[in-house]
Amino acid sequence: MADLALSRPPAKTSRLRRGLTPGVRDLIIGALALVLICSFFISIELVEVVFELTREHEDWELDEILASIPALALVMAWYAFRRWREVRHLNSQLAEANKTLEITHERQMAAEAQLRDAQRLESLGRLAGGLAHELNNMLQPIVTLTQLALKDSAVPDKTRGNLEMVLEAAQCGRDIVNKALTFAGEKKPRRDAYVFSDCLSEVVELSRTCLPEDVAVELKIPSFPQSAWISRTELTQVVANLMTNAARAMEMSGTLTVVLSMVALTEDDAAVHNLPPGDYFKMLVSDTGCGMPDEVQRRLFDPFFTTEEAGENVGLGLAVVHGIVSDWRGRISVHSNPGTGTRFELLIPVASA
Repeated sequence: MADLALSRPPAKTSRLRRGLTPGVRDLIIGALALVLICSFFISIELVEVVFELTREHEDWELDEILASIPALALVMAWYAFRRWREVRHLNSQLAEANKTLEITHERQMAAEAQLRDAQRLESLGRLAGGLAHELNNMLQPIVTLTQLALKDSAVPDKTRGNLEMVLEAAQCGRDIVNKALTFAGEKKPRRDAYVFSDCLSEVVELSRTCLPEDVAVELKIPSFPQSAWISRTELTQVVANLMTNAARAMEMSGTLTVVLSMVALTEDDAAVHNLPPGDYFKMLVSDTGCGMPDEVQRRLFDPFFTTEEAGENVGLGLAVVHGIVSDWRGRISVHSNPGTGTRFELLIPVASA
């Protein structure tokens, strides 16, 4: 109880100090300075009276001037202190304004970079869509006429084998065209409000069966009741492409991690991601592979871009993933450094009621 009693007065004093406004503090300090000045002059008058009572009158003008120097110094020190405090306050405000301006500039630069990337990918999507339509028009008669020729029993076996190879190549070309149309956002399957965590768990379990045994898959997918407007087929494409690319980056041996969480983007956070504010599913797919340099990351979602040997990969997998996630009104980004692995981050909006 004694300790409590001793600790109360400082708290009361601190509350009183916090309760005084700067104007009131200035008024109090000014009044104290005035009292000190008056006390100096009163002391001078008392000394003069005592001197007159004890000896003859002499000129006190010089003594009065010398005695007033401390009072003038006190006033000047007070005004200098006030100016110093005002300058310090202005410097503090200027530093905060500069910091806010730097943060705003960085966010603006990031938003402009994302806008440039979005415009570039939109142009590539239009180009890919136009080329896909033209190629589809060319492939359609090849597939149809080859199928009709194979139905003819009079076709020799050697010719039939050649026609089957032509049909297989045409069908592969049609698959590439379909992927290009998906990237361009022109092939949109039906979407429903799926419970995203449950759907993701099922799709990941299905996709992991296609990975090599040396690839360990770690799942951190809590059960969330919220839904997302997606297509199960599109989600399968997204997850399969990301997991396959991760396995290739690890050279078919390593650890692949899939993490799901929920985030609420404020206006500032949403501006950084170029998304509207609200609730989002945050999906992370990371690997322990070799990573990638910045120049590869900048082109990673471009159609037909690949770092593999010619003929091994068309280079449309991640472009299709980007097109699907963008069509979900979400965002996908990649974070990687050489030698530290790669992490894909997907933000998918939560379906509103």
